[in-house]
Amino acid sequence: MKKQKTILSSKLKSYSALAGSLLAVSGAAEGQIVYTNITDYTATNNGDAYLLDLNNDTNDDFNFTLGFSTTTASTYFGGSQKNQLRMVRAQQLGSNEMAVDTYNFANVFNLNSNIDATKTWLTYGSGAFMALGVNYVNICPWVGATDKYMGLKLDITGSVHYGWARLDVSANSDAFTIKDYAYELTPNKKILAGDKGTTTSVSQLSDVNSTVYASGNTITIQLSNAGEADITVTNVLGEIIKTMRMTEGRGAIDMLGTASGVYFVTVNANGKTASTKVFIGQ
Repeated sequence: MKKQKTILSSKLKSYSALAGSLLAVSGAAEGQIVYTNITDYTATNNGDAYLLDLNNDTNDDFNFTLGFSTTTASTYFGGSQKNQLRMVRAQQLGSNEMAVDTYNFANVFNLNSNIDATKTWLTYGSGAFMALGVNYVNICPWVGATDKYMGLKLDITGSVHYGWARLDVSANSDAFTIKDYAYELTPNKKILAGDKGTTTSVSQLSDVNSTVYASGNTITIQLSNAGEADITVTNVLGEIIKTMRMTEGRGAIDMLGTASGVYFVTVNANGKTASTKVFIGQ
């Protein structure tokens, strides 16, 4: 388990983990789940933060922060008392939202709980407390939580996608750990907390700002930036099997009828070229 101490370092950690992350896609009838596994990020110092990019498009969607402070208050007898404040806070960025309880604290979900439109969603940008400690008193639903899930609502070009993030929060409200996260590719479809779908590999091609993954007989390419790209799929002999011209952010290549095995996907965009290896299993 590694510790990161600044937003910048956690951001770099998140991106570097993409090459080894996992993307899960379940059957079309049941929706498609994009799952990302990261090296555990643990916050223990004042100001530690983790910027969560739920769909790995290089735009941050949520921010998790840890904060400490000390205040001095007057007592009933005319003296003063120092109060130690500790907080774990989550904040949605842009037009994204997070699930909250009736007190607007960040809600806690157990494994396989439904995350959908029936939940209460925080729409304004100030965020919500996950845990709050004052001296020896700790409140809020996430205090002492282990392997629990936060409900997330992601806005992708105006479409609603539900997701989750798995976290631990210390019993003293002075540390948190984020472990992995996922979202449902099908707009407005519920996701179960902790659902990872059927796991396969994902490759992040930073040179051409794209992500390539394969599941079953489909290769999916997602461009981080708007623009066009030429996609070529070749076999291990270098023979061209499929080509595609992409004119929007996400495209899919149907490999139905081709032999199971290893293929190479080459993305040419903005004058740059990058390739990655995928496995097609019919």
